[in-house]
This record gives sequence, C-alpha cells and structure tokens, in this order.
Amino acid sequence: MLNLSFNGREVVQNIRELGFWTKMIGLEGGVFGDKIYFKTRFGIHTFGLYNSIDVLVLGKDGRVGAVFQNLGPNQMRFWNPKFEHVFELPAGTLKRVENIKTGIFMWYDRESI
Repeated sequence: MLNLSFNGREVVQNIRELGFWTKMIGLEGGVFGDKIYFKTRFGIHTFGLYNSIDVLVLGKDGRVGAVFQNLGPNQMRFWNPKFEHVFELPAGTLKRVENIKTGIFMWYDRESI
C-alpha cells in the first residue's frame, strides 16, 4: 500500500498499487472509495464506473501533469505521455489540496520506511 503526500503533507493513505494486468480493471473491480495507483502513458476511461472519481497524473519527479476532479462515469481523458503515474481517488479527495499545480507530490510505500 502506498501513501501520497503534497509538499511534505500527507494527502492519502493506503493506495493500492495495480500491476499491468490488474490496471485494466481499475476501480471497476474494487469497491466505491478504493484508491489505486498504476502507470500508463496516455489516458484513462471511466467506462463501467458508477461513481465519480478524482484523477491525479504525475511525472516521475512528482510534478502535476493533469488533474481531473469529479470525473464522472463513461468518460475518457488524455494527457501528455511524459506523465505516467496515475492515482485514481474517491471524488473530493483532491479538493482538499490547495494550489495543486504548483507543488510536488511524493508517493511511497510506508512499509519501506
């Protein structure tokens, strides 16, 4: 499980990391409120979801590539392929982060600290 922090302040805990095959399922295979992380290069879809989600796309340095807040079901979003770290979070999670595009995010496995 991963944790996500913004400018040194923890934002989200217990994010489930998906591998290559399981990322195809995404939040659809989980339950409402799941938080997941995976890598992809160009975009996501919300086909099959019943609830909105927040999506955070980061570069390897933790800089924001794209933010999609309250992204509803049956939509597609694309971004610059140099950003590949994707966090799908419950809707409203990113609303608590001020100045989201001006800071640095870090993600880490709490067990490895």
